Amino acid sequence: MEKHKPWFLIPVLALIWCFLSGALNLANFVMGLLVGSLTVFWFRPFFPWHTSLLRLFRKVPAFLRYLRRFLYELAKANVQVAYLALHPKMPIRPGIISFHTRHRSALGTTLLANSITLTPGTLTMDVSPDGRTLFIHTLDVSNPEEVREGIRRGLEDYTLGVAE
Repeated sequence: MEKHKPWFLIPVLALIWCFLSGALNLANFVMGLLVGSLTVFWFRPFFPWHTSLLRLFRKVPAFLRYLRRFLYELAKANVQVAYLALHPKMPIRPGIISFHTRHRSALGTTLLANSITLTPGTLTMDVSPDGRTLFIHTLDVSNPEEVREGIRRGLEDYTLGVAE
């Protein structure tokens, strides 16, 4: 299967340029091609992945499942944090847990770590040098296994489908 360089992103960046500028016309598209070309040229050393377009398209359903689940977890966490913040006794027991991830790639670990951080009530503080263990600050460490299982079922299972 043919491997593509990041150059295939240029027309995508041009369309994004048009949408951000508010006008989809030839002049904006050409300007977007120029800006996209310069961007890809300057940042091409930072594209460690070289994958086929077919593989990217095969990941779209997994990404949509991840996005749906992430938005659900985001809404659920917002309600939980709001409850804790408004509770008169503020029943929190903050602490740090370790989470051993099943991800084998830096992209997968990064996606999971950022998903955890974007979810209210949790924050990825560090990643082990081997990239397999995340250190997560959470508002309630009274049951660390429950927190780990929630991360595994709520986010990691879905990020595995996208990034591996």
